[in-house]
Amino acid sequence: MAEERTAPPRNPKAERIIRAALRVFLEQGFEGASMDRVAGLAGVSKATVYAHFDSKESLFAAIMERETRRRAQAIVPPMSIDLPIREALKRAGESFLRFVACEESVRTLRVVAAESARFPELGQLFFDSGPAVTWRALTEFFERAADAGQLDVPDPGLAAEQFMAAATGQSHLRRVLGLRPAMTEGEIRKRVDQAVDLICRAYQP
Repeated sequence: MAEERTAPPRNPKAERIIRAALRVFLEQGFEGASMDRVAGLAGVSKATVYAHFDSKESLFAAIMERETRRRAQAIVPPMSIDLPIREALKRAGESFLRFVACEESVRTLRVVAAESARFPELGQLFFDSGPAVTWRALTEFFERAADAGQLDVPDPGLAAEQFMAAATGQSHLRRVLGLRPAMTEGEIRKRVDQAVDLICRAYQP
C-alpha cells in the first residue's frame, strides 16, 4: 500500500464523508468497504469523495487523524502537573479508558486487527494515531512529575506503558474478543483507581 497524502477536513462536507466512511469501515472492514457506499451515506457523489481523498487508504488515514484529535482532547487536558499526582492520573486514566472502551473504538480496533496482516500500514497508522498519542502524553507527564520531584521515575516511557496496561488489563482484551460486555462506569473508575495506586506506590519519591 503506497503512502498517501492526508489533509485534515477543511469543510463540513469532508467531515461528513469521514463520518460515513467510518461507519462503512466498521460495517464492512477495510477491504470490503466500498467508496460508492461511502458516497451514498455521505450524500455526495463518488467524484466528490475522491476530490477530498484520493484513495481508500487516505480516507482511512483521515479517520485516524480525526481520532487522534479526539484522543488528544480526551487525554491531554487532564494531564496537568498543577493537580495532585493521583488526581491528574485518575482524570487522564478515566478519559483514556472511556475512549478505548467505547463501542466505536472497539469496533475500529477489530477492523484494523483483521486487516493489518495484509495491510501492515493500517496497523502502523492506527498505532501512531491512537496508542502512541496516549503514550506520549503520559510519558511527558511522568517526565514533568519526575523533574518536579513528585515521582521518582527512572524511565517515564516505561511508566506510561505500565499505567496504560494496568488500566486496560484483560478486561479490554476480553471486550475486543467479544467475551464480555462493555465496561460500566463503576468498573472504569475501579480499574483506574487500582492503576493509579499501583503506579504511585511503584514510583513514590
